[in-house]
Amino acid sequence: MKLNTSILSLLLVLGLNGGMMQAQTPSDWQQLGYNNAHLGLNPFETALSVSTAGGLQPVWTFQANGTFSSPAVVNGVLYVGSGDGNAYAVNASTGALVWKKRLPGGGTSSSPAVVDGKVYLGTGVDSGFFVALDASTGTTVWRFQPKAGVASSPAVDNGTVYFGANDDRVYALNAATGALVWATSTGATVLSSPAVDNGMVFVGSETGTTLGLNAATGAVVWKFRSLNNPVFSSPAVANGIVYIGQTNGAVVALNEATGVPVWRAFIAPQAQAGEVIGSPAVANGVVYIGTDVGTFWALDAATGAKVWKTSVPGETFVSSPAVANGVVYAGGTSSNLYILDAGTGAILNTLTTGGPHYYSSPVVVNGKVYAGSFDKQMHAWGLPQ
Repeated sequence: MKLNTSILSLLLVLGLNGGMMQAQTPSDWQQLGYNNAHLGLNPFETALSVSTAGGLQPVWTFQANGTFSSPAVVNGVLYVGSGDGNAYAVNASTGALVWKKRLPGGGTSSSPAVVDGKVYLGTGVDSGFFVALDASTGTTVWRFQPKAGVASSPAVDNGTVYFGANDDRVYALNAATGALVWATSTGATVLSSPAVDNGMVFVGSETGTTLGLNAATGAVVWKFRSLNNPVFSSPAVANGIVYIGQTNGAVVALNEATGVPVWRAFIAPQAQAGEVIGSPAVANGVVYIGTDVGTFWALDAATGAKVWKTSVPGETFVSSPAVANGVVYAGGTSSNLYILDAGTGAILNTLTTGGPHYYSSPVVVNGKVYAGSFDKQMHAWGLPQ
């Protein structure tokens, strides 16, 4: 399945998060991939487990006029953006609207990061903005205009917000004011979302290159390129290793400090035009990642060796998985959300919606699972009361 840049830019719609201003709790899912390292792991989930996840059932749906991005959930409020050009804050327990905000630059095109009472996200495709909203009201705090739209999702670290843009640059802005800190050219559109760890920023670009940048200056510390095809996947970082999917069908593990490959595992056969587009999740020494040829994999994080593989014929795994308390949640383009045993790959449950799960990746918070689909609805599932 080959997806061109224009389609990806249009479909990578954002997810927002915010809430009535209280202290954020560790169980909050603040951004794409849960945290700045994009591990896709909520280590504080206890209600959902291998023994209970089979009992998940619909709790509520929220309807918009466009498809949704990945959501974020903070302080009991779910924040999500839509291709209809609005950002929404929704009560995470009931699905009731808290606020709605019309955004500059057209449809939202990145998943938000929610930090210190602000919601950060990008908008637009050919032209757009990067904005900070007040998480309790949706009021614009500041906005910044790159030379093109923003499909990449931000990460916020140490008072700086990092994101990629369709103008071939990675940006760092002052998170409080929106002032430019630095901008680094990659030579191609950046749809990949930066991960931040240990004073460095990691991101892929459409040149087929994965970059390690100095977080303070934007200087390129290292580049890794093993293909001429774009890198759409966003990296995850754990224990000094950067994991990223590639459109040549491989998952690559790179040394965080040097960019030197640690291992490479080809999990989507090129003979089938296989690609790895989604972003990996990393938990307990295992990398979890899906392919567009109907397979979902668990790989040893240290060696790349197969731990297990689950095949779902005809399925396409494009969104990024979530992991919590021994369970993996993976969305497919067949309108199914698969609930897998993280230890064995056994399918524990299948949740069905009215449309595919392309770029709205599931999140797991406080006993509920949230994901958007191409039926223009945000869905919430939970256990029976």
